[in-house]
Amino acid sequence: MKGMLIAIALIVLSAGCRQSSLTSAEGMPLDQLAPATTPGTEAVLIFGKAPPDRHYREAGAPMARPVEPRSDVAILARSHGAIVEFDLQAHDESLEIESYETGSAFSLREISSESFSPALPLVRNPAKAGDAWTWSGSVRLGLDHPATAAVSTKADKVKLGERSEEALLVEVQLSIDGSAAPQKLSFWFVPGKGLVKRSVASGTSRQPPED
Repeated sequence: MKGMLIAIALIVLSAGCRQSSLTSAEGMPLDQLAPATTPGTEAVLIFGKAPPDRHYREAGAPMARPVEPRSDVAILARSHGAIVEFDLQAHDESLEIESYETGSAFSLREISSESFSPALPLVRNPAKAGDAWTWSGSVRLGLDHPATAAVSTKADKVKLGERSEEALLVEVQLSIDGSAAPQKLSFWFVPGKGLVKRSVASGTSRQPPED
């Protein structure tokens, strides 16, 4: 009995260490965070301020029917070498594709019809709360625009079903063409479950399904 209690205590202690490693000085290895993991098969896609039909017409992907302000979507994951894509579909139509790049960092290539060159690092190795860095490059919005970004991370929680999960929140302040009013992009990573939630202030947001 005493041996069993010790074993249980060690398991609990080990689980606690894994959960807290995002906030430790050492951080969490990128492969343990597993940011490229497919975040389930379903989600809710919420559209931003621009009417959805205009948003997609400007993006060069006219829809056959109007898109509602929010839509239940299926997540279809694809990978091509270091590239990971999440195709968000409803009624057999692709509403949006998120594109990321894996490697020494997990980086953003395309989201809400905005393409980033070079890819914008969202999570570095090791992943940890309290980290910060900057990025400079270009964002394609029909044409290429010079852009800069300030990236920061912090510990947060995300509700998945009935559970509240520990998460790494990545916040990006993106300035295009030297704008003094940067747009905010937010990404929530749950260890082992991937990018479960994200938000683009001027575009769309994806969140876990509402049970």
